[in-house]
Amino acid sequence: DEMPQAPAISHLDGRGVILVVADTLRADALGVYGASDHRDVPATPAIDRFASKAVVFSDASAQASWTKPAVASIMTSRHVSGHDAMRKTAVLPEDLKTIASVLQSSGISTAAVVTNYNLEASFGFARGFDHFDYLAPARYLGAPELANRLALYNGYRLLRERYVASAREVRHFFRDGAAVNASAFTLLDKIARGPDDRFFMWLHYMEPHDPYFAQSGESYARVSDPHPSLDKKDAMREAYRDGVSRFDRFFEELIEGLRARGLGS
Repeated sequence: DEMPQAPAISHLDGRGVILVVADTLRADALGVYGASDHRDVPATPAIDRFASKAVVFSDASAQASWTKPAVASIMTSRHVSGHDAMRKTAVLPEDLKTIASVLQSSGISTAAVVTNYNLEASFGFARGFDHFDYLAPARYLGAPELANRLALYNGYRLLRERYVASAREVRHFFRDGAAVNASAFTLLDKIARGPDDRFFMWLHYMEPHDPYFAQSGESYARVSDPHPSLDKKDAMREAYRDGVSRFDRFFEELIEGLRARGLGS
């Protein structure tokens, strides 16, 4: 099937740019790319409505298969070999310009809200942002944020997540889109108050990232089942698509919040 044609663009106007990244969101899970209905309703109605008035790309690829190097490429316009942020412990080179640092140097306000540990400030992703809000997931046993770097804590976390599936909760893996939106609106009210305020904002959502949380409450995590049997594929796909539906609702909430602030069309 042919992709829907976007309206012709003769000029660009507006006060700012918002880069929305949905971690591990597959194109074929979106209605605009041909996804079938999910649970008897359109798969992604909010995204589809937005796409109907936007430029829709029919051929686009990530530069890597996991978050850190893929986002590093987005932020630096470099292939992975150009930033080398490929290891879990890798940090963006200090001398490498990012979208945020270039815009910041031009007097444009910059802000980001992320909730993926691989993108936290210590890895260089806060560079160039006037406001960088890392929404850390809840830690077990009330452990402090730095516990994520301790082998003993990580050992406990992995054992719990592998063998205590009934206690698995979204908040222990990432903060949901409602938290991302709440932080985004707070920041927008700071950096986009007046008609002359120019801004760049990056919002990074984790729906529908692993673990896949089904509408029923069932969940599927790679840490507990790295090589699932084929008889689980339908249930896992449904859980994944439930995550896509949740992101679509958070995206709709974002769009409505922008319109309420005079930032949407």
